Parts: sequence; C-alpha cells; structure tokens
Amino acid sequence: FYHNELQRALSEQGLAIQSFSITSSSSLQAAASVTLQEGDIITIQLTSQGYKSPRADRVFETIEELLQSVSSLYTQTKESLLMRALEKLQSSG
Repeated sequence: FYHNELQRALSEQGLAIQSFSITSSSSLQAAASVTLQEGDIITIQLTSQGYKSPRADRVFETIEELLQSVSSLYTQTKESLLMRALEKLQSSG
C-alpha cells in the first residue's frame, strides 16, 4: 500500500518537482528520494502517521503540505500552473 500511495502522490506533482524515485518500501512504510525545483534532494517517508521528511519538523497529512514547507519554488510553480490553467479556461469560454 505505502509504495503505491507514495508513487501516486509524487507522480501527481508533475512539474512542481524535478524527479523522484522510491528508495524503500515495506508493509509499514515507503520512502523516496525527491529532487526539488531548487535542485535539493530530500527524503520523504510515508507511514501510517502521514508524510514526513528530515527537512520538516512535523508529520503532514498530504504530500502537498510537506512540499510547501520545504520548497518555496514548489509553491511558486503550483501557483503558476494554476494561473495558466485558469487563463486557458477564460480564453476558451
């Protein structure tokens, strides 16, 4: 479960992260190495408690919350993608 869920959550981040790879998984947790937009590489772990990283000081319910807390470019990229999507909707409507 944890491997598939972490894979799905990170895959959905698209252009807001550079890359990721699952580095370990078991019946109790999964971990991934994630390259942020800044070029920093962090480890993200998913357990029954939620998402956590050594770079963050708490456990998060969503991958988005964790990424926002460790990467200012993540938030900027997500906002930019949202604005582009809204502009497309307005121009086609």
